[in-house]
Amino acid sequence: MGAFLTFLEKDLVNRPSCIRPVTTKTFAEAERLTAGIEVNLAEALHEDRLAATRSCDGE
Repeated sequence: MGAFLTFLEKDLVNRPSCIRPVTTKTFAEAERLTAGIEVNLAEALHEDRLAATRSCDGE
C-alpha cells in the first residue's frame, strides 16, 4: 500500500492539472467499465501495474 500511496503522491505533485473531482457521472462510468470484473482484494498489486500511467488527456 505504501508504494501505491508514494506513486499517487508523486503523480499529484508532478501533474496537479490532472486532478479532477469524482462526480456521480464519473463514478457511474467507473462502475460501467468495471462491471463483471472480479477482484481478489487479498492479492498484492504488481509493481509493473503501478508504473502504468496515462496523460491527463487519455494518451
